[in-house]
Amino acid sequence: MAEAISYKAVAQKFDCGTDFSHLTVINFVGPGGAKACAYCCNMNIDLDGEPQAYAPLSKPKLRPSDNLGNAGWKKEADNEVLKKKYEAGKLLLAELEKKKADREIKLAELAEFVRGGGGLGMIGGYLSFSGIDAKAQFAGTPLADVLPVVIAHTDDRVELPQGVDPVATQGSHVALGGATCFGPLLGYNQVQARPEANVLAVCGDDPLVATWEVGAGRAFVYTSDCGPHWASRSYADSPDYARLWQGLVGWAADGRK
Repeated sequence: MAEAISYKAVAQKFDCGTDFSHLTVINFVGPGGAKACAYCCNMNIDLDGEPQAYAPLSKPKLRPSDNLGNAGWKKEADNEVLKKKYEAGKLLLAELEKKKADREIKLAELAEFVRGGGGLGMIGGYLSFSGIDAKAQFAGTPLADVLPVVIAHTDDRVELPQGVDPVATQGSHVALGGATCFGPLLGYNQVQARPEANVLAVCGDDPLVATWEVGAGRAFVYTSDCGPHWASRSYADSPDYARLWQGLVGWAADGRK
């Protein structure tokens, strides 16, 4: 026969930061003496007794009050340790949010530089475009708006350990620098070309090199690595590798003339 679960409201009331007060905490006792407490704070029902549940880190104005002692189930010293961890986490979140805002400003400035006549190239890799586990996070940024491709919001890596030889689609374009060989490559970031873009070389159906003019400037993408990792050593040491980069950089810089 299943053991019953008993519950009882704690006599005193609790605060959740400065915005919520007089909260009721319910203590539950289950099979084997297992305990839990439940309370409602900021439209969330929480079932633990740690301070971070009292005020979510995404709400910096909310903070656990000193009188939150996990409904009396934790020693005050233990609760103080948890509160310190919560405060440290909140500070870290604030620092990360500031870094994110600073990054957005810098990317917006770079995008305006391009529109004003500058040249830009984005090169592939584990922390470029969307990147490994989508950690690069360039999708949806101001910089993404001046690129000739659309960046995914998910991990966009395509690993090809067997190697692939990309194919030129516009072999005479000046941005290719006269190069005729573009591999072998061992991987790339998968992106989607914008309708206005010039796709100059592809890996299968995906762009390897794409260019366009945006505002008074120029931008290109090279979706594989520019050095040994996805770029094989044999390709990186070849004359065509040097020709390609001279062509791409020269084309992008020529927009400022």
